[in-house]
Amino acid sequence: MRFRLLMLLAAFSAMQVLIIAQGEPEPVGAMAAAVTTDTFQMFEPGDNLLSLFAGASFGLGFLDPLTSTLQAPNLKPGLEIGLSFLYFLSNSWAVGGELSGIFFTSIADRSFFLMPIAAKAIYAIALDPFYITPSISLGVAISALNETNHVDPYVGIGSGFSWRPNSEVSYSIKLGLSAVPQFYTDSSQNRVGFFLDTLISATYHL
Repeated sequence: MRFRLLMLLAAFSAMQVLIIAQGEPEPVGAMAAAVTTDTFQMFEPGDNLLSLFAGASFGLGFLDPLTSTLQAPNLKPGLEIGLSFLYFLSNSWAVGGELSGIFFTSIADRSFFLMPIAAKAIYAIALDPFYITPSISLGVAISALNETNHVDPYVGIGSGFSWRPNSEVSYSIKLGLSAVPQFYTDSSQNRVGFFLDTLISATYHL
């Protein structure tokens, strides 16, 4: 009888030990690892962004480097359309390219076309579900005034504010400032054109 009672007490004690062991919290290190594993990153290395954009472009003026005077652009607001592709090297940095076409009309009703083709780099600042993307672009700009064509250097800086409602697409508003130096055999004709771009875009996350 006593032997059976001792066996029951031993079994009951073993069950209590198992219940207490199962109920103990995980070590802090394990919990920290789980939290780190589940951390959300808006962008990851290898992500691709394809953007289609459109908006208005404004000629700010043409700088005469010999006299340091800014001449009036004599351009009406232009229509800009284009696309860009970016590849993320890290959670924040991305590089790629951009192509756009800008259609202007001068005050004298002459057609002026500008086509920037540029390499682009951005730094993404994530504010889920939003993100900000300051950028810099370097390349060339093909311009045409009536029948006269020209190829010139191109540099642009800008920033975008984007909303990403889901993992597949985001929508942005962008503001950019660009400069197009034009060089001629007659140095008195050299000019640096400045342009302001205001754009909206749809971006597909590939």
